[in-house]
Amino acid sequence: IPYLGDFLNFICGPGMLTLGVGIITLGLRDIGPSLNLWTAPTPNTKLVTTGVFNEVRHPIYTGLLCTMLGISFATGSASRLILTALLWCVLDAKSDYEEEQLVNEFGEEYADYMKQVPGKFFPAELAYNLRLFW
Repeated sequence: IPYLGDFLNFICGPGMLTLGVGIITLGLRDIGPSLNLWTAPTPNTKLVTTGVFNEVRHPIYTGLLCTMLGISFATGSASRLILTALLWCVLDAKSDYEEEQLVNEFGEEYADYMKQVPGKFFPAELAYNLRLFW
C-alpha cells in the first residue's frame, strides 16, 4: 500500500502480533482447566466470564486473528491477509457452533452472558465506535 507500507510493516505488524499473543496468553490464563480443543464442553466444565472473557466471548480467537493480521502486515503479504480473512470466516462459523453447544450446556446462564458481553471477537464498544464490526 503506497505511503502506508512502511508504517504497516514496521509499526502495525509487530504491534498487532504482540497484541495478539498477549490476548491469547490472557485468554489461556483465564480459561484455565475449562480449555477444550473440541467444540462441545466437556463434563464438569465451568463457564468462564471473568478476566478477558468479560470483554469478549472468544478472546483466544481474537488473539489469533490479531496475531495473523500482524504477521500479514509485518511481511507485507496480501496472500496472508486474504488467509487471515478466511480464518476469520472459519472462526466465526466455529464460534457460532460452539455457542450453540454452550447454550445447550449452560442454558440461561450462557444466554445472559451473551447479552452482557455482546462482542464475539471485539469489545462491542470498539466495534460500535469504529462502525466496522457491528
